[in-house]
Amino acid sequence: MNILPVMHNLQILNPANKNNNDNNRIVQPKYNKTLEKDTVSFSGSINKKAVYTLEDAIEQSYLFAEPTVRARAMNFHKALKKVCEKLADLGITYDEVYNSKHPVKTLHSYIDKYSRQGYVQDLIRGTVYWPNQHDIGTFKKFIDTMGEEGYEIAELKVKNPDTLKIEKFPDLEIRQRGITTEDLAPLGSFLQKAEISKPRSSTYSDFQMRFIHKGQPGKKENKQHLELIMLYGPHYSEA
Repeated sequence: MNILPVMHNLQILNPANKNNNDNNRIVQPKYNKTLEKDTVSFSGSINKKAVYTLEDAIEQSYLFAEPTVRARAMNFHKALKKVCEKLADLGITYDEVYNSKHPVKTLHSYIDKYSRQGYVQDLIRGTVYWPNQHDIGTFKKFIDTMGEEGYEIAELKVKNPDTLKIEKFPDLEIRQRGITTEDLAPLGSFLQKAEISKPRSSTYSDFQMRFIHKGQPGKKENKQHLELIMLYGPHYSEA
């Protein structure tokens, strides 16, 4: 069997209908040329920075969020200062000079930490001084007064090694000797589950915690974390 090649109707008249289509004409495109190269070229200019690095992407994300983050940092430090003034008689103080240096992690520090860890948790941070860090009653007053300003300790979802279930724990670490879980009973059942650890050999005793603002929209786990470190005094901030 001979198989004829398929031929396009636009290039040849159909012989079967020739008698009925005397006025038909062969239709050809205006430019009837065979494609010589399987390539396409474009004219115009392109962005000179053809390669974007991971550092570029991290920087862009930082700069995009910076106005919002700085506004939250300002409100957080305003609340911290107000609370410390209320509790000044209990020995809790706010160092405005020290806190004004870097209330928000710098771009360089942000890029460095993000590149090493893949995330940056403590973008906003603050420091207060508290010389009697075994006085849990005073710490409770501090937490309660922060609550009046709209801030509460953030939650951590961690697997309980005893029950092997995911449970909620406070984002609060007490790095002190001589404090037990029983001592934290005045804080309530939730904060009583705070992590108690010994001071690191390379650092010092302190309270470290992360707050969230109760008025910020969204789920708790998606809210901006605000780190706070409670030191014995200003000499520790220089360590």
